[in-house]
Amino acid sequence: LLKSIILHKSISLQSVEYFFNEMIIKHKLKPTINTFLLIFNHCSTMNEFNIYLKRMKDFNLDMNIKIINNLIINSSSSSQIDVFFNLFDKFDIKPNIKSFLLIIKQLKSFNLSNIYIDKMIHHYHLFPNQEIIDELTLQVENQHHQQIVNNFRNKYIK
Repeated sequence: LLKSIILHKSISLQSVEYFFNEMIIKHKLKPTINTFLLIFNHCSTMNEFNIYLKRMKDFNLDMNIKIINNLIINSSSSSQIDVFFNLFDKFDIKPNIKSFLLIIKQLKSFNLSNIYIDKMIHHYHLFPNQEIIDELTLQVENQHHQQIVNNFRNKYIK
């Protein structure tokens, strides 16, 4: 029931908090990582996120790649991207290819995407796959961009 209630994006964080407390106090149920994944979808500020992050720790649940990727999917601004990298670093979690694909889809800017692909390659030693190159191709604005995409394709896609 809680899952179906929390899944509705129109419900307020305050209502989510009420149902969360009902689940824990009244029904003595222990939340799971998936419970927090759903709750994080309702957090619109880092402060709200940090409150639930602390509550997650209270239940001995740890941050993981699935949660961070879910936050990327639900982020409303490309300015939040650095927050995700701070979370990766803070929890010593290595982003995966899916993380970078999600970030590139959020950025919608060839130049910014190229910066993060560079970070992906040189900092995390991950290499662009076909999906990442396809997403970057959608952002091409000029011949120079196209040449960069072609170079990636030739170098990383066999």
